Amino acid sequence: MNRHLSTLFICIVALLFSGECFALPRINDALIGSSRKQLIKKFGENNLRSYQILGNIESMTFDYRQHAASKTVTFFLTNDKLTQYTFDDREEMAKQYLSEFASGNILFNYPKQRSALLNALQKLPLDIYLEVTDRRRPIIFIDYYTDGIAKYAGSMEFRMRESDPPTFENGFYIIRMGDGLNDAEDEGAIEGVVLHEIMHRTLEHLRAEDKESCELEKEANQKLKELGFEEEYKKASEFFGAKKKGDSPCSDKLFEPQEAQQSL
Repeated sequence: MNRHLSTLFICIVALLFSGECFALPRINDALIGSSRKQLIKKFGENNLRSYQILGNIESMTFDYRQHAASKTVTFFLTNDKLTQYTFDDREEMAKQYLSEFASGNILFNYPKQRSALLNALQKLPLDIYLEVTDRRRPIIFIDYYTDGIAKYAGSMEFRMRESDPPTFENGFYIIRMGDGLNDAEDEGAIEGVVLHEIMHRTLEHLRAEDKESCELEKEANQKLKELGFEEEYKKASEFFGAKKKGDSPCSDKLFEPQEAQQSL
């Protein structure tokens, strides 16, 4: 099948499923040497998911879900020239995302939280990851203090650069990371807490108006288990969960007394 027939076939499929016809950008070594602006023009600013600058090295990930084999493509540039690319590079995507949407303390002062966040984001099914990290309505991870002078007030800044693609067009979602998470010996327990909170975003619980908060907690835990995160849930429950009936305002409603320790 030549290039023109391939494009025609793609258009027919696109029309059937979405009513739109588009041509797939081709990704091969012919792109090597391209600049950031050239890549954005080719793949579309609206498809740019995350972007990281470390000195003269840049990395940027585009949503590529229309491609038959891959869902994302990450480009690596040095001195504004493309040097290499990878497909569905979950680790790099998570690093890019946190570099933009996690607080400085989490990134530089709380290594357990940073590591747990990186692991949790990579473990999410790719479709859910792409949904909850959409920069038009991203999850922002911030830290907060439970003791010391900073528990009364603190400041942080999330700065968008002129070169950044559209951000916050549909709002944003905040997940607060308490400094008590640093007490966990097993990072898996922190991952469980993070994944639990992300489930609230996936299930749109903050927009729910007809459900009690305890019912929302139960739904988030159930979704966590459905996605195969039983081990992370168990570790989080054992370390951070209610230890006896009454410890958690939801344990009495959601669990039998002997199961109360499993409430997050």
